[in-house]
Formats: sequence, C-alpha cells, structure tokens
Amino acid sequence: QLGKEGKEIRGRDKYLVPGTDDVIHMGVLEVTLHHISGLLTVDLHRARAIVSQRSPNSYAQVFLIEDTNKRMWQEEQRVVFEKGHGKTKVFKKNINPEFNDQFNFKMEDALLANKSLVVAIWDKTSSGKDVFLAGVTLSLKDLARFSKLGERVDIGLTYQAMDGYVSPTPPPPLIFPSSPTA
Repeated sequence: QLGKEGKEIRGRDKYLVPGTDDVIHMGVLEVTLHHISGLLTVDLHRARAIVSQRSPNSYAQVFLIEDTNKRMWQEEQRVVFEKGHGKTKVFKKNINPEFNDQFNFKMEDALLANKSLVVAIWDKTSSGKDVFLAGVTLSLKDLARFSKLGERVDIGLTYQAMDGYVSPTPPPPLIFPSSPTA
C-alpha cells in the first residue's frame, strides 16, 4: 500500500511474531520534549533497534497533526512542519541512527494542545518509494507534562496502519527515562 508522496505503508500484519497475534519489538526512540509558552521543542536524539528486514537508509520526519479521537488519517488533515525543516538527514545502512536534531513548533498554547506530535522513521530507497519503519504519535493535550519533563526519555515505537498516523489502536507507548550514555 502506498501513502502520500509514494511512500510505502505496511500494516500490523507485517509486524506479528510468527504464529501469534503479538506485534514484534519495533525499536525505541530517545527524545526530549520542552514546552514553554507558545513553543514546543523536540530534541530528537536517536533511535535504537529499528525493525527492518535490511539495513535501512533511515531518516525521521517530525510534525504535528490535529488530535482527533478517530486516530486515523483524514484527507482534510492539516500537517504542521517546522518551516524549512521537516525531517532529519538520512543515515545510511543504520538501524541505530544518531539523529541529534531539533524541531521547533511555534503556536499558541490553545492550538498546540489540540495537536499530536508524530515522529515517523522511514527507509530512504533508491526507487523513491520510501518504506515506513516505525514511529510514534503523542497527544499534546496535557502541555504541562512537557514543561515539567525536560529530560531524555525512551519511547517504544510502533507500526503504521495509515498515512500520517502510527497504528490506529497502538499499545500505549513505553515512556521511561533514558539510560545514561557512555
């Protein structure tokens, strides 16, 4: 199945543990979120153990979407990227990319609270039909938790069922403080 911009979308069935209804481990995203009045800053540090059948040329897109209860992509959905900066550079043949990139979203807090943050990790292919690897969608309804967080956390990645969103009924993302790096 192809999504917008010719990118391949793979559903839940592609990520099951053989013989079960359990989804395989998709990888972990290390991120820091900061929020001060009118500004959400996303420090995208790294991803680890991204699920892939080959050595991917991985990159991440970071954007905001309307936070709806449907948890499904809608054709009229508005996507908000940081002006001039919607994705990281490509990391060749890498399931553990060190993104070390920052994304800033400036908008009124009332508008920001009605958004979800999406981090989608893709494999850049030579055919131009990039393949989704894993991602996460986080509701920004409780902005206060981000102003208090301010530390690196690991978030469990999940699969994508439709363009623009990760799984419509994903398990809750695993969020825990990151291990200190050596």
